[in-house]
Amino acid sequence: VEMSNALCTVGGDVFLNKAVLTFSGGAITGRPSIDCGGNMILTNGSAMYVFSATTNAPQVDFWGTLVDVAQDMRIHASSVLYLYSHPTNGASPFLHMNNLTVASAGTISADSGGYIGKSQAIGWGPGGGSGSHLAAGGYGGKGGGSAGTPGVVYGSSNAPTAPGSAGGAHTSAGYPGGAGGGLVRVQADGIVTLSGTITADGAPTGPASSSGGGSGGGVYIRCHTFAGTGGVIRARGGGGSYAGGGGGRIAVWRVKDLSSGVTTDVTNGYVASDTIIPDPGTIVWGLLTPQGMLIIVR
Repeated sequence: VEMSNALCTVGGDVFLNKAVLTFSGGAITGRPSIDCGGNMILTNGSAMYVFSATTNAPQVDFWGTLVDVAQDMRIHASSVLYLYSHPTNGASPFLHMNNLTVASAGTISADSGGYIGKSQAIGWGPGGGSGSHLAAGGYGGKGGGSAGTPGVVYGSSNAPTAPGSAGGAHTSAGYPGGAGGGLVRVQADGIVTLSGTITADGAPTGPASSSGGGSGGGVYIRCHTFAGTGGVIRARGGGGSYAGGGGGRIAVWRVKDLSSGVTTDVTNGYVASDTIIPDPGTIVWGLLTPQGMLIIVR
């Protein structure tokens, strides 16, 4: 099933069983949305693709497509929710639900879903690598490279609402830089249970392109309770053969934490040819309290 520029309202559950749903955006006005009045469940190898529309909204509300689930969103083993930001505008999907469960071997992926590369030019995004080859994208950490100007750091470590930027292109036509990682933005009124993987890695350079890798993207989670065992959150810079991208940004805000063994990774995409070493990204574990916010950084 494919829907484009749609305002989709479902009074009950959305249940994908061995199925594929693609939901894409387009125009600035009337940003597309899915309004689910029950549960949204992906199971038995199902996949859901959400592509963001563009938007002229301010950065604090910089989303282009809304997935709003009144009850629970559950992503079971072998099923994947794919998220793609607008490739040149940067607007991204926004997920809101009561509870979110990503089961073991279940995945939310925004890998390579951020700003894209250009041919013979600076990569798209505030941290795009320069148009000269061998310069990578930056976001939470600066990009790497051995020529040109690597991408700079931008955005907020506490509230990463932007995707990652692309690497610089090769000087020859047809070799754009790797795309940045996208954005996984989640607001859950109740519990986020993560035993699977949430990932927003940047794309590597091509094996023969000499272009720069994309930066890691963003993961921004706000919930009442964060739980789960053995889950993984990643926003790594793209590596490859030439210039490596900087790491992305991860921020998790919760009132209570019942998780165990959840790991985070915002490493850079360092490659051997980098003389300007890319930096890792940022990780923020924030505790929401009735009195305000206590920021814990690891």
